[in-house]
Amino acid sequence: MTDEYVGPDPRHRAAMLAALTRGIARDVDRLPLPARLCNAFVDVFGGAGAAITLGYHQPDRLTLCATDPTAARLDGLQEVLGEGPGWDAFTSRRVVTADLRQPTPWEHFSATARQELGELWVCAAPMRPDDRSLGVVIVYDESPEAVAGDPVVAQFLADAVGAALLGHNALLTDDVGPWVVRQQVHQAVGMVVAQLGVTPVDAMAVIRAHAYAQDTTVEAIAALVLDRTLDFTDTGPTTKDPA
Repeated sequence: MTDEYVGPDPRHRAAMLAALTRGIARDVDRLPLPARLCNAFVDVFGGAGAAITLGYHQPDRLTLCATDPTAARLDGLQEVLGEGPGWDAFTSRRVVTADLRQPTPWEHFSATARQELGELWVCAAPMRPDDRSLGVVIVYDESPEAVAGDPVVAQFLADAVGAALLGHNALLTDDVGPWVVRQQVHQAVGMVVAQLGVTPVDAMAVIRAHAYAQDTTVEAIAALVLDRTLDFTDTGPTTKDPA
């Protein structure tokens, strides 16, 4: 990646956001939001499984979800050993990839992961929806050839996932940092709930992810929802041309 991150082109961004939205709306009654975002990341980016962890270097480090035991073990090994692609991604705020069939900078992690899990390919993408690293998404597969995504896509998706997660436990409170909720946003959340059949928490996550990805505000996305320029009905989102 270059020093200045340049995300996917607008059409690709829209397609990935649509897929992310479908992932948020899927299995609402069965899975919490972080798990659905984790599954959606794998669906869009590719890979066999993934894990989402907040506060990677911090004492309150928390793994929100893992799609399977292998993803959970990859994440746990890095916590125990204090090294690995997730640590480097969190610190550098850049996507880090590793082919465990080859030498890596993390001798202990690579050797242990190979012994326990096999020769995997791992991609770690920092979630950085604001000026700091919120956490890391780690995705793995048996080989890099099996994954259709690239580092630019991984970074865009991780940032969108981070934006969706940011403050989701404090939905509709008066103090949510950059996501100050106004009456218009309340109304838009209700419309997204009706369109997607999700909870208000999930609807706010959808709005927040779109605001981040389009480099705009929650209020601006809410306005598009309210005037039906942005519609999530059925396969959404769809953006209608103004009359």
